[in-house]
Amino acid sequence: MSTKGKIGVYRFNELQKSKRRRLSDPKVRSMPSGYKKFDDHTEMKTHEYAEFQKKLFAEKARNRRRFRLVFWSVMLLLVIVLSYFLFFYEMDPIRSFKWPN
Repeated sequence: MSTKGKIGVYRFNELQKSKRRRLSDPKVRSMPSGYKKFDDHTEMKTHEYAEFQKKLFAEKARNRRRFRLVFWSVMLLLVIVLSYFLFFYEMDPIRSFKWPN
């Protein structure tokens, strides 16, 4: 890249940085929306929360188990396919060559 190109890229980056709006800028207003902020005022009892956590942990464990099963079965399939092509597939070009009739 030439020097002019580098200077152009640098100037473009500086221009982009100067146009950037910061969240802490007091001049920047947040967009008005028709919806209010969602406030959740419901409270769980301790036994309800413990039950909810137990279900959540069981679901995470099930997802982890499923992920491991899929991951290792794909790895096993990959090893099988690679070993087939490395050891059993006919790759000798002289023996596999067939003269056209």
